Amino acid sequence: MQSQYLTAAECAERTGLTVRALRVYEQYGLISPGRSAGGWRQYGPQDLVRLNSIGVLKAAGLSLLQIRDVVRSEPGEPALRQLLQFQLGTCRTRIADAQRGQAIVERALARLDRQESLSVDDLCALVRNLEHTAHPSINEPVQASEPVQASEPTQPGEPTEEISVDAVTLDSYAGLYQVGDYGFWRIRRDGQRLLAQVMDRPPYELQPTAEAEFELAGIGGTFRFLRNEHAVVDTVVIRRQGIDVAARRIDAATADDLRVKLAARIQAQKPLPGSEAALRRLIEAVARNEPNYEEMTPALAYLTRMQLPQLRAHSLYFGPVVSVTFQGVGSQGWDVFDVQRQRGSERYRIFLGSDGRIAGASVAPMNAPVSLGP
Repeated sequence: MQSQYLTAAECAERTGLTVRALRVYEQYGLISPGRSAGGWRQYGPQDLVRLNSIGVLKAAGLSLLQIRDVVRSEPGEPALRQLLQFQLGTCRTRIADAQRGQAIVERALARLDRQESLSVDDLCALVRNLEHTAHPSINEPVQASEPVQASEPTQPGEPTEEISVDAVTLDSYAGLYQVGDYGFWRIRRDGQRLLAQVMDRPPYELQPTAEAEFELAGIGGTFRFLRNEHAVVDTVVIRRQGIDVAARRIDAATADDLRVKLAARIQAQKPLPGSEAALRRLIEAVARNEPNYEEMTPALAYLTRMQLPQLRAHSLYFGPVVSVTFQGVGSQGWDVFDVQRQRGSERYRIFLGSDGRIAGASVAPMNAPVSLGP
């Protein structure tokens, strides 16, 4: 019925989108409007449902590339009712976040009204509330290929501070620091520079921001070196995406043992006990919007909380699990599974720590390298 179709201009006006946005969505393959006898684009009910889907996924924090990979799944999209239920859940989450933020500000104002000063914790809570409001979700983990955000340019005549750390201090930081069950960071001095590398991979430069704190160039994050009661550096605290991980200094023999353990695990190509069951529980819990954070390490729980809207959107589109097939052990010792779901296939990577908790997990559609998980 011709009355059910809108021109590009009508569609833009009635949906609040722009004609340019409609063209961009079409270029990305997200929509495919029909054509009139005269060759003009026509947007019908199915196109409008797809536009609503795109809006829901964008609100969840997915990029257009991620949305494209998700909505291209077969055999079709979820029912409109499912989309609306997810959209309602997103609205409720935002309302709850806004109410929590309002309560934080109201408490701060009440203290000022009573002529009380705000503590450091109060001030940090205000900043965190603003950051969470401006950036409600993290799209993806920082990848090694992503550039570090440039610092603000200095004004003419404004002095710049160059931090220099002497060679003796840099040498005190050099060493091996264990992370996880199989990995370690190697820190070494190269002239006046400090370099960091994961096991035997290419190194990154650590740029000093204080005598004992460095920024990880190229992939973001900070390294903070701690000394024990004997003034010996025995720990480096690595902070990325708001998460602190303490890596303890180890000797060369321990590092060699870690290499041997990892090599043996890769050679065996057997999943860790309970790995598949943990993966199934994780997928099902995310779909229900009820992740079991007690089953995760604190770092993974933090990322999962931040990325839950994207993960739920991902789960909504791909539907229930049909089968899980173990594919092998990856180069970092993670178990790799192919998961067939109702509307497409995905590749999951999961790692259980020695305490049985999930220490790492990621997911990507089989036809795309985009990682949607923590």
